[in-house]
Parts: sequence; C-alpha cells; structure tokens
Amino acid sequence: MPQTPNYGFDYEEPTSLPGTTLTGGVMGDSPILAVQVDTTMASVEALANATAADVVTNTGDIAAVTSDVADLTDWTVTGTELITFTNQASHTVIIPYGITFPSRPMVVTNIDSGAGVVARWGSRAISIQDSQFTMFLFATDDNGTETQTWSDIPVSWMATYRP
Repeated sequence: MPQTPNYGFDYEEPTSLPGTTLTGGVMGDSPILAVQVDTTMASVEALANATAADVVTNTGDIAAVTSDVADLTDWTVTGTELITFTNQASHTVIIPYGITFPSRPMVVTNIDSGAGVVARWGSRAISIQDSQFTMFLFATDDNGTETQTWSDIPVSWMATYRP
C-alpha cells in the first residue's frame, strides 16, 4: 500500500487509507484512490507554480509593450489662453503643454474672437519645443505697426505629436 501525505487533507473516514478506494466527485459517490488524488493535486500545484512564474516573467514584457503602444499613439494637447495687453503691435506668451512630448510637436493657434480690432490680428506658434512653445500675436494692419489693447481675448492652441 503506497504511503502518501495526502496534502494535509483528512481521509474520508478512519478506515480510508492511502491507496484504498475513497468516494468523491460532484455527487460524492465516484470511487477514487487517494494516490490519484495526490497525483492530481501535484499536477495542479506544478501548473500553478509554472503559471505564477510566467506571470512574473511576462510583467516586464507587458510594461515594454505598454511603452511601445504609447510611442505609437498620437499625442494631442489643447488649451485656451486669455490674452491681455496694452498698446502693443505684437505680443508673445510662453505656453507650457503640461506634458513633455517625445520630440517637437506640431502646434497651431487660433484667435477665438473676431470682434473689433481683434479681427485684424494674426497668431502663430514660434520657438516650438517638446515641453512648451511661444504664442506670437501680431497686428496685420498698417504694416503691423498699429498698437492695440486686448482684455481677456481667448486664443486657443493645439499641439500634436505623431511618431
């Protein structure tokens, strides 16, 4: 008669010893041997240990793939600045994106109001870097020399990076 530890489980009854027929299964009436139980439990334990090792190994791979996906994704950040100045023919504002792009993004700007003298102004992005750009606002009438005053005029921007 084989001697097995039975993985710490009690045998069904005092007369049930390793190698003898026990009952089990869903209905509790299927004959099984304690040795079969031990063998099956050992298989399950080995599979669980191998799976746990695979999870640990794959954690690094998952992190690398996540990073690769981020590198392949378009990055877009938008914002709106309220611009105020007095008696100027041009004005600049440094705008941080709030993130750092992998390299210089494409940046576009738009003056959101067309009322009054604002309609005769233009905007564009200059000095574009991976973490900020300079918004350049300029008068387009009288060769760009006519000074104006703005008070909380919204100017929107969008920065997009595509790998």
